[in-house]
Amino acid sequence: MQEQLLSRISACEAENDRLKRRLHWQNFVLIGVALASVGGTAYANLTKSAAQTVIPSITVRELVVVDDKNVVRARVGGNIPPAIIDGKTLSRGGLNNGVAGIMLYDRTGVERGGYITFDQGDNIALTLDNQKKQQVFFGVGPTGTAALQLWQEDEMLDLRADTNGARLTRSKAGAVTNQYPETFIKSASCEYYRGGIKDEVPAGLSRAEVKNICERRFTASSCEPCLPAEK
Repeated sequence: MQEQLLSRISACEAENDRLKRRLHWQNFVLIGVALASVGGTAYANLTKSAAQTVIPSITVRELVVVDDKNVVRARVGGNIPPAIIDGKTLSRGGLNNGVAGIMLYDRTGVERGGYITFDQGDNIALTLDNQKKQQVFFGVGPTGTAALQLWQEDEMLDLRADTNGARLTRSKAGAVTNQYPETFIKSASCEYYRGGIKDEVPAGLSRAEVKNICERRFTASSCEPCLPAEK
């Protein structure tokens, strides 16, 4: 009789231990589920909060965007650095600084164009480049002069509207070959050229440099009276 009682007591204790272990495991699972639920809710709330966050203003001198290979693909800056083409550093329109705006680069890091303003001359321009040089230029001056230029090798097509009138000009190797309508330089523009176009380049340009610019915009017969050869 005593042995039967001890056997029953032992069986009860074993069953009690089994129930305790089962209850402990169930509590562990419930706690895990609760924590996961709380964590998921918190993450969702944080994500929702971050998505709704609006930064009213950011002030920077330069913003550089890179791709997954760490190649610079876009640059927004108040002082854009000179262009680098074929390992050579090139100024922008004869300027070494004072250029602000947005520049774009291809997958190799080569500059392919931008939307920029020039401190000197106060011009604004949209440029598109191939991998070697500029191929499209669309610019507007501070007083309303506008020009659209396209290059192919040594040929250029220039659609321009300025104080001398609106015209379409084709040039080759820097000299006008066709112009419609043929336009002659007005006296105010002539004085501007003779002064070395200092509105655009404060230091001024030489007579030869100015004449080259003139002959890309007008026929040689129109430029000659305005810019006669220096004696």
